[in-house]
Amino acid sequence: MKRFAILMGTEEYMLYPETKYCHKDVDLLESTLINYCDYAEQDVITKKFTIFDQPTPKEILSEIKQLVERTQQGDTILFYYAGHGLIHKGDSYLLLPNTEHDNIEQTALPLRDISESLRKSERINIRIFDACHSGQDVRSASGLTVDSQEFTQQLIVHPERDAYVTIAACKENEYSYPDSTFQQGIFTYYLCESIKEFQVDERIYPETLKIKLCEKMEQWCDINQKYQTPTMNSSISGNIVIAQRKSQTSNNSSDIKKLEINDLPLAQRIEQMRSAFPIDEKTHIQKLEEYLETISQYLNLKIEDIKKFSGELALNAPVLPADTPDNIKKIIVQYIKTNNYKTKHQIEMNKVYEGDHGLFPQFTRRLKHTEYIIEATPDYPHSFISVEIKSDYYVPNAIIFIYVLPLIASTCIIRGYECWYNDSGSEKITKIVSPKFIKLNEENENKIIEQTVDDLITNVNKAFEKIISERLQYIERELQST
Repeated sequence: MKRFAILMGTEEYMLYPETKYCHKDVDLLESTLINYCDYAEQDVITKKFTIFDQPTPKEILSEIKQLVERTQQGDTILFYYAGHGLIHKGDSYLLLPNTEHDNIEQTALPLRDISESLRKSERINIRIFDACHSGQDVRSASGLTVDSQEFTQQLIVHPERDAYVTIAACKENEYSYPDSTFQQGIFTYYLCESIKEFQVDERIYPETLKIKLCEKMEQWCDINQKYQTPTMNSSISGNIVIAQRKSQTSNNSSDIKKLEINDLPLAQRIEQMRSAFPIDEKTHIQKLEEYLETISQYLNLKIEDIKKFSGELALNAPVLPADTPDNIKKIIVQYIKTNNYKTKHQIEMNKVYEGDHGLFPQFTRRLKHTEYIIEATPDYPHSFISVEIKSDYYVPNAIIFIYVLPLIASTCIIRGYECWYNDSGSEKITKIVSPKFIKLNEENENKIIEQTVDDLITNVNKAFEKIISERLQYIERELQST
């Protein structure tokens, strides 16, 4: 028995709103299936469509059929799509980069044809759709809309065959959201995180996977005040297995040691951990001071590498956790809570309600606002440092920041940036770059810090180039139309 997958995603369209991070979602699911599950690399096909790569529906269906022809009785076929979906004349379609409003039948991918191409007797079909990014969808960057509620409804109620599972990103009256912190669609991100939680050699059943996924999504929605509910429809006789978790090989000696420790009795594990990773509060505080000082020095050394495009640039002095700017504090707290980090700083997210009175306040109160709190005891040092760019209508304002967060036995360096223009119609872009971690007994900590700063500057420069390019394109179009 083998497992096969074909993973597709579309981010940009000629005539429809963009859908953010769909290509990254494809990459994430691919790496999860290959590295954490029993999917062989040669049996996973990925397609990331762009406006410069516009295959026809016929070509895509042909490739799906070729993959299916390689399967045998008892094999699993997983199909995944991230992008827009809609209903046209009663039929479901997946939108492609060059899909035309007045020629949907010829330029979009019919869901019925996909199902027919996947259909082969005595195979298990898994269909996963992160395809409801329309209407009020925050993935959209255009005023155009796509009515996908009926698409979602048909997707999750229409049976296809005896052995199939369909998982959709949300209910019919909801939308699928991206998360700028993770730079992923949040459904696909937590789908992959849920898969990784299964034990080695454990079978991944769709029912169990959905429970894990929905729990994570519920927590994310509560933190971000959104509504998105993953939905599953299936026709199952007996048990269907989506995948089986496989063991991970690693050349990292600390990972191997960790696996060995986990096999020991609890008392021995404690002694092994004490010996390998001594946790000393005084040392931890001293390290935090050293890390921030090194970050400050290296950031000052590399500050001219930031492509500020003649903007006014300044390196701010480090501040205490509580003095972190409110707008940055919010995304740091959300990031920490979403990842469930255990920290030595006080990290809180307090919801303030109005109308909280009477015998049954849960029925009368209404959320007024959310307070984001970051505090530390007086013996802990400064933690936040930032670079500020003030500019004009051509180049955005920006805050580039690094936050040094003490965990239990290590330090997490959270880094990111915010960019915005002063005009009211512009969207503020906020991103946290993948964090760096330093263990208390790390030997190459200075090298890690330097790489942390270098990576952040590289990300900022790329973002600036894209943001400014889009700004100039808009101004040029505006001037041409007047």
